[in-house]
Amino acid sequence: MRRGLKERRVFYCGWLIFIAWTTFGAWGNASAESEGRDLSAVPKQALQGRVVCLAEEMHRNFGTHLPTNHLPLYGFKTKEGELYTLLRTKLSEAIFVDPRVRERELILSVRVLPKSRLLDVVTIKSVKDGVVHDLYYYCFICSIRTVDPAICLCCQEAVEFMETPMGKSVP
Repeated sequence: MRRGLKERRVFYCGWLIFIAWTTFGAWGNASAESEGRDLSAVPKQALQGRVVCLAEEMHRNFGTHLPTNHLPLYGFKTKEGELYTLLRTKLSEAIFVDPRVRERELILSVRVLPKSRLLDVVTIKSVKDGVVHDLYYYCFICSIRTVDPAICLCCQEAVEFMETPMGKSVP
C-alpha cells in the first residue's frame, strides 16, 4: 500500500511539472509572437456613417432569423455600405451606453485591427447640417472634459453631453 502512494505522488508531480512547463512555454511563445504587434503601428483612418445593430442588418439583408428580444451587436455602417464590428473600449464606450451618440451620423477616427473587420475607435465626431461637431462629456463643477459618459471621477456628479461645432464642413 505504501508503494502505491509513492507512485501516485510521483505521477501527480510529473503531471504538475508537465502542466507548468507547457503553461510557461506557451507564455513565452505568446510574448514572442506578440512582439512587433504594437497597436500604434496600425494606421488610423476616418470612416463616416452610422452605428447599426449588425444582427438586424443581417436580418434585413440576408433574412437571418433573430429572437424577438435579442441583444444588440453594435457595428458601424459606412456611407459606402461597408460593415464593421465596433470593439468596446474606453474610447468607444459612449457609443455603447448613450443612445444620443448612436442616433447621429458619425465620423470615427479608427484603427481597423489586422486580419479582422474590428474597429478600435480613437475619436468620435458627429455631422450635423453638414458641419463636423466634437462629441464629449463635460463636468461643469470641475471643468473636466472627458470621452466617458460615466459620472465625473473628481466630484462623482453627472457629466453633461456636449456637441460643439468644429467649423469644418463635410463635402
